[in-house]
Amino acid sequence: MARPVPELLAPAGSLDAVRAALGNGADAIYLGADGFNARDEGAQLTLDDLEQSCRLAHAYGARIYLTFNILFKPAELRDALRHLGRCIDRGIDAAIVQDLGAVRLIQTVYPGLEIHGSTQMTVHDERGARVLRDLGCDRVVLAREITLDDIRTIHRAVPDLVLESFVHGALCIAYSGQCYMSGMISDRSANRGSCAQSCRKDYVLTDAASGARLDSGFLISARDLGAWEHLADIADAGIHTLKVEGRKKKPEYVATVTHGYRDFLDRLAAGDRRPPTPADVQPLVQIFSRGFTGGMYGGRAGRDYVTRNQPDNRGAVLGVVIGREKDELIVSVSQPVQRGDGLGFEHPDGPVNAIAASASGAFGRSAGKTGRSVRRSSRRRISRPAGSWCAPPKRRCSPARVRALPPFLPRERSSARAWTSGHWEPPASHSPSSAAPAPMR
Repeated sequence: MARPVPELLAPAGSLDAVRAALGNGADAIYLGADGFNARDEGAQLTLDDLEQSCRLAHAYGARIYLTFNILFKPAELRDALRHLGRCIDRGIDAAIVQDLGAVRLIQTVYPGLEIHGSTQMTVHDERGARVLRDLGCDRVVLAREITLDDIRTIHRAVPDLVLESFVHGALCIAYSGQCYMSGMISDRSANRGSCAQSCRKDYVLTDAASGARLDSGFLISARDLGAWEHLADIADAGIHTLKVEGRKKKPEYVATVTHGYRDFLDRLAAGDRRPPTPADVQPLVQIFSRGFTGGMYGGRAGRDYVTRNQPDNRGAVLGVVIGREKDELIVSVSQPVQRGDGLGFEHPDGPVNAIAASASGAFGRSAGKTGRSVRRSSRRRISRPAGSWCAPPKRRCSPARVRALPPFLPRERSSARAWTSGHWEPPASHSPSSAAPAPMR
C-alpha cells in the first residue's frame, strides 16, 4: 500500500552538487551563498549560481533552502539582511536560521519568508519546539541527540510545527554543532563557519592528579551518521524531512548518497518497511565513511558513537594482503576492483598508504608507478609503496585488510544516476514534482 514519505533534503556546496542532488531524486536542497552561514568559503555558491540553482530546482518541483545559520554580530545585521534580500530576489524558498533575534528581524523586514529553526538552536524537547512555533518558525531542524521517543513526544505536543531531522553524514561531538573547542584551540569558530575539526585529532587522556596516562587515540572523533535502518520508524514518529549532511562534500558524494536514500524512501512509499541490505548501503560506505552509527534513533550509542581508530574516510573492505614478492604485495580480493578505484592498506596497527588502480588492471601508487598484472582471478599483485610496513624478508607478511576508497580517477561506471558538469538528466523513475511529500502531521 502506498504511503506518504518524508521530504529528502540534500546538501550542495556548488552548482555541480545542486545538479547531482536534483538528478538523483532530492525533493529539496539546502545551500549557502556568499557568506553569513555555518560553512567557510569552501562551500559557498555565488549569487548567480544561487539564481541558476533556484531555476533548476523549481523547474522540477524541488525547493531551495538558504543557510543563514550563524549568530550575528550587531555590526553585521544590516549587511546580512540586505544579503538575505538579494537571495530572496533570486528565488529561495526558505531560510535556515540560528539567531533568535534574526528570526524577529526577518519577520519584520521580509514578512512571508518561510523560516526554519537551525539544528544549532538545540531543540530537543517539546518546550523548545513550542518556543520556536510561538516565535513564528515554520519548521525546526531537531537536535541530533534525541531519540525516536523524544521525536514522538515533540510531534504530539506541537503537531503544527514541521519537524526535520538528520539521517546521514558527519556528526559533531558537541551538542548539535555548538562547539567551542575549535575556537579555543585554533581561534576558528565552528559556529561562524570555520571549524578546525579539533575533535578529529589524536589525543592523550591523563589523570590530572597523578599524571598517569589513561587512554590515547581519536577519543572524541564521532562516527558518521547512517540511519537507513530507522527510516520507517523516523517517518512514523512524525518527521517531515530527512536531511543529509555534506555541504563541503564533492558532487559525487551528493549524487551517491541522495540516490541511495531516494531508493530507500521509494521502497518505503511502496509499503516495504524492511531495512536496506548490506549490498544496498555499500555505495554509501565506499563514497565516504568513518564507520557508521545509527545515531540516537535506536537509543544512546555510548562508546560506539566514537571511531577511536580512524578520523577520516575508511572505505569498504576489499580483501586481505596474503603475501609479497620483492616490491609487490599479493592481495586476495573479495570483490572486483575497477580502473580508477582508490585503495587503502590497513595494517593491524592502523592505515598506511593509498594507491590507485591502473588502467591495465594492476595497481600503482598514487604517485604514478604501476605494477604488473599477474593474476586475473581472486588474487592481485600490487606495487608496494617504498617505506611501507610490509618489509619482512619472507614471502608471507602480516595480515592486513585492503579498503576500497572513492576513486582517484574518473570512472566509467557509477552507482548513482548520471550527473555531469554543465548538464544533467532527471531520472525517469522519480520526479520531485510528482512525489513532493505532504506535511506529516
